[in-house]
Amino acid sequence: MINSILKTFRDILSFRVIFFALKIAFFSLLASTAIMWGFWDTISAAMSSYLEFIPWDWLQISSQTLIKILFGYVLFISFLSMGTSIWSDNVIKEISLQRYPNIKPDGKADILKVIFINLKATVIFLTLFALCLPLIFIPIIGQIIMLYLWSIQVKVPTAYDVGVLFHQPDVRSSRTISLIASLFNYIPVLNIFAPLFAAILFLHDFMDKQK
Repeated sequence: MINSILKTFRDILSFRVIFFALKIAFFSLLASTAIMWGFWDTISAAMSSYLEFIPWDWLQISSQTLIKILFGYVLFISFLSMGTSIWSDNVIKEISLQRYPNIKPDGKADILKVIFINLKATVIFLTLFALCLPLIFIPIIGQIIMLYLWSIQVKVPTAYDVGVLFHQPDVRSSRTISLIASLFNYIPVLNIFAPLFAAILFLHDFMDKQK
């Protein structure tokens, strides 16, 4: 695993990977901003209803603001994960051919299945996020819960995206890989590399196991 992580850090610094991550991040930011802008009143009403048990108005308003910021960030990460999963196959193929030229990644993903897998993972993530929201603000415990929830978004989609290239669409991803990649979500700017880091790390781990 350590060797795979070191390889992934070297691969993530290539121009093609950085450019791809920035491109996906740009469109993810546009999409999440559009949703927050278009559904601002609905989101505000939902937050008010969710927090009406709080007796102090000032605390309700402060909590609403904080939750809206968190929700917007969660939307951005969700679009980032889905966009990376849908469009990263060429990047993964290029890295695979450079690192493992004797094994051809000539499998082809079913785009409808890719979308379905990502939507399913995102729905599960958002549902658990809503249920666990009060716990998110507990120091340390909240961060651990959030890390696990983020790992849900990348675990299954990443396994399919990489596995299908080698005609193994049912291969399973390691939870450890998903958790390591999700740590990037706590670091501004570097968070745009989280789903792609997971895919590249899974590629190297997958190849090591094939050997």
